[in-house]
Parts: sequence; structure tokens; C-alpha cells
Amino acid sequence: MDENRNRLSISHLMLWMATTSVIIAVGQWDLSTAKLPENLLAEVRFQNLVWSLGFGPIQGMSLAGVLIFLWRRFGSHKAFLTEPGHFLLTIAGAERLVFLLTQSAYLLAIRGNESLVPLWANQLSEIAYHSLPILLAIVGACTVRSGWLWRLSILAMGLLGAMTIVHDVALDWQFTRQFLGDKLWILLLRLGFSLPGLLALAAVFVDWRRKQKRDFFHWCGVAVVVLGPMVEFGRSLLPR
Repeated sequence: MDENRNRLSISHLMLWMATTSVIIAVGQWDLSTAKLPENLLAEVRFQNLVWSLGFGPIQGMSLAGVLIFLWRRFGSHKAFLTEPGHFLLTIAGAERLVFLLTQSAYLLAIRGNESLVPLWANQLSEIAYHSLPILLAIVGACTVRSGWLWRLSILAMGLLGAMTIVHDVALDWQFTRQFLGDKLWILLLRLGFSLPGLLALAAVFVDWRRKQKRDFFHWCGVAVVVLGPMVEFGRSLLPR
């Protein structure tokens, strides 16, 4: 492997552990301040434990990826977005970083005072949050220098956000509500969540046939989009 390729190091593992800890800590913070009734607390704690064990390391990896990108971009000025998996990792990490910042702001300043926040502010923040991965996915798909499967995989990173915005708008139309029932919507959400990973696996197969080598961070990005839907599917099979 070329010496200039990104390699795994102890510092990367330490960063991954730190970002995973932050994600789990924010989840625990949210749970501890929710003031849930006792009859629901045990169930929610179990769900939170499953989420922490399953999604914590995956989302910690994506968050570490976007921090590495920011350091490379503004600190060391070394190229980072050179492989398609880098874009997958950075887009997922950017979305998680924004979520953590907004969640922390909510827990610090808004929880318990939700009624004071105007409806338009909630709607605007929701649209802005879901628009971020759409914008990043479009930029990434237009920027990456790889095959069309990788471009589609990166572009699909914005699909879930686009579906959520369309769903929220469509619920205001009476004639579309019957087509967006809970079961159908959950199925569509899982499809949108899984599509980047499915396309990435197809692109990995093409790379393998062509004997294309990729670096460590590329495989981290692939792992994020492939393992996330697998964990979600496994969690859906657990008794509630």
C-alpha cells in the first residue's frame, strides 16, 4: 500500500472511543432529563442500551470521520476527500455532529419549555437539518472521482432527508394521507436508510473485480452505511 494512504493508528482508535463515548453520553443525558414515568422507564432504558451497543460505535465512527476531515481541511491541510468512502463517512458524520449540537442546545435551553418555541421555528429547524445531508450528498456525488455506483451511493445519502421533508409536506394534503400510513412509511424509511449501503456493496464488488485498492477511511465509510441498516433491522426484531 502506498505510504501516502490513510492508515489506522492508535490516535484514530482513541478518537473513535472518545466520539462514541460522547454520543452515548448525550443519549444518557437525554434519558436522565426526560422525566419519564416509572412504568416506562425500564423499557426505555432497555431500548437505550440496545441503541448504545448497536449504533453508538457506528455513529462514533462517522463523527470521528468528520472531525478528521475538519482537521485535515483547516489544520494539517492534507487531502482527505479522495476516496468515495471518505464522502460516505463525512456526510454521515456531519449529520451526526449537527444532531449532537442541536440536541445539546435543546437539552440545555429548551427542554421543559417546548411550548415557548414557535411552530415555524420547529419546522424551519427540521427542514434545515434534513436539507444538510441532501446538499452534502449532491456536492459529494458531483465531486467524487469514481464509478457511477459510488456516485449513486453518495447521492443516496440524501434520500432519507428528502423523503422526510416530502413526507412532512404531504401529510398536509388530505388526498395523500391514505398512501402514507405507518407501515408503508416505515418500509420506505428502511429502504431509504438501506439504499446507500446496498449501492456501496455493489460498488465494492465492482472494485474487487477491477482489483481497485482503497484506504482505511474508505472502508470506515462503507462500514457506516452497511452496518447501520443491519443493526436497525436486528433491533426491529427485538420484542417491544
